[in-house]
Amino acid sequence: EFCLQSAAAEMQLVAMAAGRLLVLLACAAARATAEPCRGLALEAPGCLGACPGLCAALGGLSEAGGERAAVCSEAYRCASAERSCDEVLSEVSRSLQPGLPAPGEVLERLCSAETIEEPRSDNATSDDVELCGDVPANISGLVEAAPGCFELCPQLCAPLAEAFQQQEADTTSSAIEAMICANAASIRCAYDGAADACRPALSAASVAGVRMPTSWLGLAVFCS
Repeated sequence: EFCLQSAAAEMQLVAMAAGRLLVLLACAAARATAEPCRGLALEAPGCLGACPGLCAALGGLSEAGGERAAVCSEAYRCASAERSCDEVLSEVSRSLQPGLPAPGEVLERLCSAETIEEPRSDNATSDDVELCGDVPANISGLVEAAPGCFELCPQLCAPLAEAFQQQEADTTSSAIEAMICANAASIRCAYDGAADACRPALSAASVAGVRMPTSWLGLAVFCS
């Protein structure tokens, strides 16, 4: 009986070692072990075995424009629902600024192409576009600071104007943040194709007291 137990234990160790080796090989093939998956393949083989694309997805976090692709991937959704991945995601989140977003309705809206208003693709300029139209003048400073932002993303006008109206009415910061997140699919425009043009407007809004995330990932974390 002792020999049988010993043999079973050895088989279990061999199986675990084989599983870890497969995970390491998969991560190496994805060229992602050098970044967020370094050291985690051995610690959480069950996670990376259940969600084999996770190394490649998280590796994209270090690439320009890779944030959205990483957290909108099927592998990230898989890991978010896989308990054995909790440690992996926590470790990666601690290494990032601002962290990783929690799954939920807002993240789904940010990731869903059907609900995203993309930047304008035409060549309109401030000479032939009335920036923000009849929206209250409380965001005129933002428009002056970054006219190109509002040319590309006119859908930013209404939610930003409402945020400043709520601020002037001494609305709580949590209520303002909730309003911003309710309009996340529109505001997302400022962090994608129009990121460079909108950076001065977002900075000016934060300086004026309406705290805005500084990146697409920041928006996802801010609203999750």
